[in-house]
Amino acid sequence: MLDRFFSSPAEGGFHWPGRLIAGSGAHRHVAALKEGKQTLIIADAAVAGLAHALLPETPFITVSGEPTEAALALLAASLPGDRWDLLIAIGGGSTMDMAKAIALMLRHGTIAVKDHPRTDKAPRLIAIPTLSGSGAETSRFSLLTGSDGLKHARRTWDAVPDLTIIDPSLIASAGRERLILGAFDTFIHLWETFICRTERNAATDMIALAHLPKLLESAARVDSAAEPEPDEVKALALASAWGGIAISNVRTGLIHTLAECLAAQLPLPHPVTLTVFFPAVMAHVVPFVPDRLQALSTVIGHPALPRIMNTWSSVLTTTSATPQVVEALNKHPFDEAALLTSVLRDTVLQKEHPAPIDVSVITALIREAIARVRESKTRINTDAIWTSSLSI
Repeated sequence: MLDRFFSSPAEGGFHWPGRLIAGSGAHRHVAALKEGKQTLIIADAAVAGLAHALLPETPFITVSGEPTEAALALLAASLPGDRWDLLIAIGGGSTMDMAKAIALMLRHGTIAVKDHPRTDKAPRLIAIPTLSGSGAETSRFSLLTGSDGLKHARRTWDAVPDLTIIDPSLIASAGRERLILGAFDTFIHLWETFICRTERNAATDMIALAHLPKLLESAARVDSAAEPEPDEVKALALASAWGGIAISNVRTGLIHTLAECLAAQLPLPHPVTLTVFFPAVMAHVVPFVPDRLQALSTVIGHPALPRIMNTWSSVLTTTSATPQVVEALNKHPFDEAALLTSVLRDTVLQKEHPAPIDVSVITALIREAIARVRESKTRINTDAIWTSSLSI
């Protein structure tokens, strides 16, 4: 019921049908939860050993690489004929997407269930992320690449894991760079739901105001530490999970859309493509969101914009994001017209983006972003952004 509902100035609301538990050692709950249930583990191939250690003698399948509709078909065909009561997904965003798709396939015989209402059909799904950032561990989206090479998103509350378990000890081993890029992915989710024009609501505002300051602090500390502290990893993982909840209620914005469309052309991780468009779109949008920045400044403790830009300018410079994009652009053809066409298919952008956008504006932003990366400008030029936003 009302699965296509999004908040508007006339009507507002919030929904999330899952449950979230976070803390060191939280994975210990799983053994009791699976007792007496026909259980199948869906694990990232990279953490198969961890899956064995956490849940010995439990049947499992491994997944690797980007989730595709073809891989899903093969997995679904290979699953034993038993009726599974419980699926446990262990891994990163790709594993979560595949597990959610498998759950939908087992419940409905198809993944073509966009905007399908929540059901009580088996199997139930538990998500145990070993990476943070995508929000797939809590969101109602399942993204799989089709035969056309494009990612197709299914949106249904029936895909939300019944239980998400955040255990920092399972995420810390991801390493500094993955933690930082994952934190940046989370930042974009929270930032874009916070600044959208009409779909945001009191609950998503509270999520952003609670987690954006912690996200900036923890990303900077992880970047400077030899080993990430459990509390910092927990903060990043919780922000990721709540970001997934937020984007299930408020659709993502221009940075996210541009990045997804670029990823269809270049073999790059999603957080890396986000870094391509961040400076240009931020400079474009901040003059139109002074109220949002003011609200954020009250919880950060000083002007939000310098804090945001300085943090990401410093932290992202220490990752391989820009070199990865430069290498991809040198090795693969880049089609500006195709990117523009893909972005323009997102008709929600015209309604939700805080600043006026049209073909010429988006084209200019794409060209500015790609030129900046080709010149390997790893530092974010904050001067232009601050100059255009002196009243904030």
